[in-house]
Amino acid sequence: MSSTIILKKITHLNFSSVVDFFVQPIFNLSTFQCVGAEVLLRGVHRHSIIKPTEFLQQLEENEGIINVGKYIVGKAFEFMQHDVLPKKPDFFLTINLAPHQLNDESFSEYIIQLQSEYGIPAASVIFEITRSAEELAQSGEENIQRLRNAGFSFAWDDIGTLDDVQNKMAQAECEFIKLDRECLRNGNSEKTYEIICEAQKSNAAIIAEGVETMGQTSMLLKHNVVLAQGFLFSRPIKKLDFLQNYIH
Repeated sequence: MSSTIILKKITHLNFSSVVDFFVQPIFNLSTFQCVGAEVLLRGVHRHSIIKPTEFLQQLEENEGIINVGKYIVGKAFEFMQHDVLPKKPDFFLTINLAPHQLNDESFSEYIIQLQSEYGIPAASVIFEITRSAEELAQSGEENIQRLRNAGFSFAWDDIGTLDDVQNKMAQAECEFIKLDRECLRNGNSEKTYEIICEAQKSNAAIIAEGVETMGQTSMLLKHNVVLAQGFLFSRPIKKLDFLQNYIH
């Protein structure tokens, strides 16, 4: 029922009361300093947090994902301009984008206009292309290239196999690969090493997800992976808590 209410309000462009974002810090493994954060969409109903898996697919089906995506990007840019960059000018945010959003022909124009409006460096933003049943269309590939030309970076999200790296990078080159958390499970070390090597051959940096132990940290550093997020460092947290803990 709560996800239905959220969807109804989103359909009527009433975002502020039902949609917000949390952030999960991203750390430099060499220094254990927080250098960035991933923006995570959450629905809000009666002070309860609704995870996006309950309504994202429905949003894609009724075009709501495009509108809510633009809203979240705008709020993320505002957050960077007002709260983060004045104190941490080298900080970056990663923001998830579904292929459905990227396939909207006007999307790159909207993002570039928004970036100009808020005056934040394009280098402070990494867009993560999320896994989806919908593939990137030609318009999506063109939007990615326009945004890269404007200085934004991209990451392929949820990369868990060697085929994932090869297929996704052949579809659209990205500056980063998000290593799926399953790659750090016991017994996956050989496969993980192959993925890391393939990504680095393509000049893509790795951001590891799901880091929970110091042993995983040591393994990643051994393979020249410097950026990571996971419960070892922090769970997703509210923006105010993030500012208090990491932005001084």
